[in-house]
Amino acid sequence: MAKPARSSRRFTFLLVLSVIVVLAASLVFNRNGLIAIVSLLSTTDTLRESIDSLRNQADSLRDETIRLQSDSAFMEKAVREILGWGRPDEFIIRIVEPVEEGSE
Repeated sequence: MAKPARSSRRFTFLLVLSVIVVLAASLVFNRNGLIAIVSLLSTTDTLRESIDSLRNQADSLRDETIRLQSDSAFMEKAVREILGWGRPDEFIIRIVEPVEEGSE
């Protein structure tokens, strides 16, 4: 009679172990499991960094807009750089990249 009790225990142990393995696999590999959560956290971090970078760029552009509206020397410098103009005592050096023969 000792053998059926041992067999019953072994069956119960294997059943519990199987349930635990199935639950663990479900928690890890499920569509909403741990792997998906880690991937979402990584994506969230990347998006936060991108948002911070864009906020810094927006702040910089806002500051530049304010300076262009209020600082005439800054506006003159920006216009001269864009149009390639210089003052009478300045030399303008334009660097022209050579044209490749096959690109025309």
